[in-house]
Amino acid sequence: MRVEDLKKGFGFKKDSVYRLIAYMDEEFSRKLTLQEENAKKRISELEEKLKALQEENTAQSRDLHLLASTISDMESKS
Repeated sequence: MRVEDLKKGFGFKKDSVYRLIAYMDEEFSRKLTLQEENAKKRISELEEKLKALQEENTAQSRDLHLLASTISDMESKS
């Protein structure tokens, strides 16, 4: 519905204004719901990526400690 459709003489039709407000409210609610769903999906994706990176970091940290320990053992045997 357009604003031009609301005009009647010098004023506006009340029922047309109410319908426009209801329509705008529904559109806003629909768009807000869609944005919330997209945000939740993105948060979920980022949480999964964070978990994977934390696991990778833990594995690399273990490898680093093992390497440092191996080097230390080799140096002490020399």
